Amino acid sequence: MSADPYGRYRDAMRTGHLATLRGAHEQALRAYREAARLLPARVAAHVAIGRTQLAERRPADALTAFEAAVTRAPRDTTALDGAARALVDLDRGDEAAVLLDGLATIYVEQDRQVDAVATLERALEHGGSPWRRVMLDQLRGEQPEPGMDLGWLGALPDTAGQPTAGRRPRGEPAARPVTDEVRAIAERVDAASAKGDVAELVAGACGLAQADRLRAAADACHDALMVAPDDTDAHRTLAAIYRRRGWQRTARAKLRIVERYQRIVDDAAELDRDAESALVTGDLDELLRIVDCHADRGRTAAALDLVFAALATAPGEPRLHLAIARLHLALGWRGRAVEETDRLARLVDINGDAAARRAVAHFVNSALAPAAGRAAPAV
Repeated sequence: MSADPYGRYRDAMRTGHLATLRGAHEQALRAYREAARLLPARVAAHVAIGRTQLAERRPADALTAFEAAVTRAPRDTTALDGAARALVDLDRGDEAAVLLDGLATIYVEQDRQVDAVATLERALEHGGSPWRRVMLDQLRGEQPEPGMDLGWLGALPDTAGQPTAGRRPRGEPAARPVTDEVRAIAERVDAASAKGDVAELVAGACGLAQADRLRAAADACHDALMVAPDDTDAHRTLAAIYRRRGWQRTARAKLRIVERYQRIVDDAAELDRDAESALVTGDLDELLRIVDCHADRGRTAAALDLVFAALATAPGEPRLHLAIARLHLALGWRGRAVEETDRLARLVDINGDAAARRAVAHFVNSALAPAAGRAAPAV
């Protein structure tokens, strides 16, 4: 375990995420609380505590955790969304609706109209008001736009297994009996929501949509996006659900959001969440992409912290050692960069990794000793 608080924080968050994936909520809570103790100003740990307590059906405790997060970051949408969910579970729907109004306003200011629509819909479920209805109509534009071709959006199959593209969109019929199939899907969605299983939530949303349970399907997508706000499958599924409900403009706007999520955004907090996920899953390519993002934006210390955290699980990975050498050089620590490169060269000699040897040679020749000419052989 790392000796510095940032490293210990990341270790604790990683432990909590792994425990959550196993459904070990108490272990996850201990880890997240340790992370919150180490770096109390970080919002992610408090949000993680709240999510875990919601999964344990402890909404009062969850609300306290989410309020702690909101106190530190009043416009953090994940924390506000979690607080609203906790209020609903506490049968405080009026308060939840007011909180959702504020959340929807933030989404509008961030040009996230689709998320604002979904949030206002939830607010209306707990309290109607002329303001909410007017805002909802203005944001979602329920009438199809003339000449708009949404065939490229994709379609969810209907109950007969036929795609819905080109057919008249349908709303969700009222008072349909709950079949055994729908009940089974709903139970899987509930279990996935408790575990934070994004893939299963998206699969459940598709199943519910096929059974014409469109509101329940959208709720499953929203649960998935609470865990993974940039999950493109969840966004695309939600776009298809909007299309089935006849909200063509909203569906198209949702896909624009997907495109924005797929681009690199200069959001340090979002990168932290992605980095924690990459550390848990061992996705080294994604982790190095985030390291590069931090370095490109001048957050070299954050990039170094992340690489050292990854080394704890992959100490012999040449790409991590090379990243450390590059970052040391960027900080002006040439001596440290040389020492790290020397260690890496010895490691490469031991394991005989030809690709790593070429990478080391390129780094030495292009960055470490450019004035001295070619200082290392290419192979």
